[in-house]
Amino acid sequence: MRGMAICLMFGGGMAAADITVYECEAHGDGHYEISVDSAAPDRAQAVYVPGGEYGEAPMEFPLEAVPVASGFGYAGDDVRFRGKGMVEAELTEGAVRLRCLAGGWPVGPVPAVSSGGRLRDGPGLEFRIIDTLAPGSAVEIVLNTRRFHDGYEWLELRLPDGRSGYHWGGLVCLSGAYLPGTTGPCRAIR
Repeated sequence: MRGMAICLMFGGGMAAADITVYECEAHGDGHYEISVDSAAPDRAQAVYVPGGEYGEAPMEFPLEAVPVASGFGYAGDDVRFRGKGMVEAELTEGAVRLRCLAGGWPVGPVPAVSSGGRLRDGPGLEFRIIDTLAPGSAVEIVLNTRRFHDGYEWLELRLPDGRSGYHWGGLVCLSGAYLPGTTGPCRAIR
């Protein structure tokens, strides 16, 4: 997905502005979203969205265009955002580098493996335990909930028998792929 078109009203007429929203992989207990408006390419808006566990408000950071060898670049405070093309980009905050995708990260069903742990009836530790998964359990990721705990998302999973529940992404890996909110590609599970 390249972005979304948003229509704005001007004096009774309609004008379309193409705003591309990039969603970055998890950082801390939240993630960044960067909005770039084609009608105002000299600036962008970065928003750090907390995972929701502690009721924190999103933090906004205005970014200004900066010269780059090729592609696009924006900077403000300690945040830098750059990319080439309109799909993938990178955000840096100090020494931390995060991958970002236009339109957000794909959602399931995505085949995955659990390294074991509790399956809950909601996205968080406060929810009831409905099952315990054994190490190496095959699962499908149905939804990234955008709720974070210790840098990983709570994911809605579907089990092979059709039941579903929520599992912490720090216990989930994918075969040869990367999905933010998970531990990344699977290694040998012991």
